[in-house]
Amino acid sequence: MHTYMFSLKGRQRGFSLTEIMVGMVIGLLGIIIIMQVTSVFESQKRTTSGGDDAQNSGAIALFSLQRDVAQAGYGLSSLNLTSISGVNRSFVTPFVTFPSLSGVVLNHASLNAVRDAETDTFIVIYGNSNTTPEGGVIVNSSPAPYTIIGGTSASGVTGTGGHGFADGDYVIADDGTGNGGAANTHYLLRVTGVDPITVPVTSADGYPVPLLQDTAAGPHPLLFNLGPSPSILAYAVRNGSLSVCDYLTQDCANASATWQPLTGDIVSMRAQCVGEAALRVALVARNSQIATTQVTTTTPIWNPNGASAAVAANPVSSWGADWGRYRYKTFETIVPIRNSVWSGAKGC
Repeated sequence: MHTYMFSLKGRQRGFSLTEIMVGMVIGLLGIIIIMQVTSVFESQKRTTSGGDDAQNSGAIALFSLQRDVAQAGYGLSSLNLTSISGVNRSFVTPFVTFPSLSGVVLNHASLNAVRDAETDTFIVIYGNSNTTPEGGVIVNSSPAPYTIIGGTSASGVTGTGGHGFADGDYVIADDGTGNGGAANTHYLLRVTGVDPITVPVTSADGYPVPLLQDTAAGPHPLLFNLGPSPSILAYAVRNGSLSVCDYLTQDCANASATWQPLTGDIVSMRAQCVGEAALRVALVARNSQIATTQVTTTTPIWNPNGASAAVAANPVSSWGADWGRYRYKTFETIVPIRNSVWSGAKGC
């Protein structure tokens, strides 16, 4: 028997140094190409997603504003409460005083310290009562405390809690001439009791209340019911978010006030009263992702009075030195103040 021994030495082969180096070069080239392609796709994704972020933020913010502005003035749009002769009649509430009584108040001085730079603010006021917006006529009242006697036999405020008044409702008293009864001033009061309805001479919040007494010759005082939970909502851009605060329950100008953010990535809000019956609002939304290079070269604009204007005179100061590395979307609309349109009263 013959035994054959085969040598495997000649068949054992590997990669040479040259082949390994060539393979490494090819691999590195592949990695570089993949990284470049990934960078391009990431840039495209950033552009798309950044635009979507701004689009969503602006749409949500604008919807919230339109909903409240559309209700502005409900319960206080009677000509007996608002001025059509050019005389401003102030409106005193527990935490803020307005120079005039209207559904929308633009750029109230109390909010200057809490808003972002180069932005506008506005306050929306409306009630939630189911009673007549023309007020309840008072034909019998006693002096102290200010009492409206319920029941058909005693006054024009008929029935138990006449005209739908209920314990705890917020009301505005007027002397029937539109002057508020005291130095052209209206006061937000809160009734206690149902029948008789009592409005204290000094409110629970400490401010004085004028005594509006009925006279035989008239005009008869009026009591306007704003319901159990009227809204005095302040809108402002704070720390890059559109936020809202209720002036009925707190002093929104106070540093400790609670502001509820509605949506983030809002850098500017501009507002303008149009014909005292509509509100023009422009919101500027910014995407949340910063670009590696400058992508925006001009300041976003809006169109007050039909002419284009920049929403910020100095974006570097207002939005930061890298403001040009973000993408922006401007939303602009005109919202009719419906409760003033039908009555002819001042809406803003």
